Amino acid sequence: MISNLHTVFNNITVKLLLIVILITFGLTGVINNYLLGIDNDDYAVSVNGYKISRLQIKSILDNDINQLWSTSDESTRRDIYFYVLQQIIINILLHQYVEKLKFSVSDYTIKQFILNEENFQVNGSFDNATYKNKIAQMGLTVDQYIKLLRARLSMQNLLSSITNSDFILKSESEKILNLSQQKRNFRTAALSIDKLIKAQHISDSDILSYYKNNMRLFLQPEKFLVSYILLDVANVKEPIVSELEIKNWYNQNKDEYLQIPLNHYRIIQTKTKYQANLIIKKLINGENFALLAKKYSIDPLSNLQGGDLGWVEPARIPEELKKANLTKIGQISDPIKLSVGFIIAKLEGIQRKHVKSITEVRDTIVNQIIEQKKLTYLSQLQQKIVKAIENHANISQIEKLAKIKVVKTNWFNLNNIPAEFNNESVKNSLLNIFLEEKNKANKSINIIGTDDYTTFIAKLDGYTPQTTIPLKDVKNKIVSYLKYNQAIKQAKIQGQKIVEDLNVGKYDSFKKAKLHFGKLQVTDINTKDLVSQKVFTIPKPEKGKRYELMDDSHGHIILIALDKVFTDQGNTEQYQKIIKNIDAYDRTIIINTLLQALYEKAKIKYGKYAM
Repeated sequence: MISNLHTVFNNITVKLLLIVILITFGLTGVINNYLLGIDNDDYAVSVNGYKISRLQIKSILDNDINQLWSTSDESTRRDIYFYVLQQIIINILLHQYVEKLKFSVSDYTIKQFILNEENFQVNGSFDNATYKNKIAQMGLTVDQYIKLLRARLSMQNLLSSITNSDFILKSESEKILNLSQQKRNFRTAALSIDKLIKAQHISDSDILSYYKNNMRLFLQPEKFLVSYILLDVANVKEPIVSELEIKNWYNQNKDEYLQIPLNHYRIIQTKTKYQANLIIKKLINGENFALLAKKYSIDPLSNLQGGDLGWVEPARIPEELKKANLTKIGQISDPIKLSVGFIIAKLEGIQRKHVKSITEVRDTIVNQIIEQKKLTYLSQLQQKIVKAIENHANISQIEKLAKIKVVKTNWFNLNNIPAEFNNESVKNSLLNIFLEEKNKANKSINIIGTDDYTTFIAKLDGYTPQTTIPLKDVKNKIVSYLKYNQAIKQAKIQGQKIVEDLNVGKYDSFKKAKLHFGKLQVTDINTKDLVSQKVFTIPKPEKGKRYELMDDSHGHIILIALDKVFTDQGNTEQYQKIIKNIDAYDRTIIINTLLQALYEKAKIKYGKYAM
């Protein structure tokens, strides 16, 4: 699972765009500490006794996703932190599970992996000195590296054994094939319940009994009636902005219009260094970089754009590109090695650090000044309103002061709050105030500010508490419901008797009910309507027809005549798709079930450094 995350993150376009939060080398470091027996005191979480330190998590945040972490607000940081923490817990649990199963790999497999690892080779052959040097650079001994490698390959084997297993037996596969190729002819007839409803008699005792047993259905919720004035920056008259104001604003805020340096890159990604060198020869011969990227690049996120990565700020340039040291426009790199394949990079353009001219940012400045003027106006107006409320002004006086019309709501309850209040901040503030005000004789005028842009001046005009609706007001509804319910029950009994008769060749009860079957219909396993789904639950008749009854939950009692079951041999492609989807779904369920079971059995304890 995490090895797949490593692969995705090593895609250079994903690095640049920061589309997904992925845990790379820092997470590997945590797993290294786990496998090599390094313990920590200032732990964030303990997983079956193994403690993960706050510093280990901080290392991931600082090194692997520094750009995203450093530019996020506190709420997003908390989400990122706990995401990282959960990924670490998953990895520790899986490694512990692999150890428990003794799901290991042979010494031969380890040896072959090391011999075939490109990082340990010189001129295409394994070099022992290079091997030891690379391991030393990781801060590991040979024994420690082999232990980590064995754990990693064991994890891969465990996940591969799940994802590569055949979950569908041949006999089951044949059944699915037969079902996917099967079609069914059927007809339907509907029992009318209208006459049955009219024939029902409901006694007063039945009505009273239902009313008493279902009082919760007859509660009238508390209601509110509100007057309010909405102060909204969007509704403030557009102020005039002078050229002098624009010039002064620009001179006072030049730092805001600083254009940071940017580099524009294109890349072509290949699987091997040999392929990269072939493409470089084509570039030297004058072939177009963008066309070659579309034709040869294996990077799925950039190849359709001709390898274009767009403009990139220095802090987001991956180390692989920085090391290429591209400084001149049009310069093309040698093959750059990634953990997955190679890339060729081209520097398309450079934007130097500079302050944008007043002409470039004029529209931005005008909008900023307008917004500031509107907010200043609203702030001053709000201060006047506060003073007026302190001097016991009524809502009409405030309406004149604000020059904004008062809006009066209709009666509403908590289940149908007016749309303008249906913001969590506004709704909670208003309702808390109104619930306090509801029993007061003289209702207050309240100011509810959602943010700098919107403020409500609101007053509770009326309140009615929760009450029980009298029986006389709901009697007709109860009678209609009970009649309908009894009619449905009778229709089901009648329909079941007709179906039983039809299945033994008796047609009297069917004719007596004045029923007839409609036109012939054809359906298959992929048709999603309720009747078709019911048709496919009917056992295939040995001979003749088969009849069944269904209730579609909408007041229709339907008789189904299954006339014929036959096979359409042209659905093999659909069958293959079904098998593939079932396989993928089963594998997902198994992996998720495994993780859930590991979580449930694990002793996970969050420490004081959890966040």
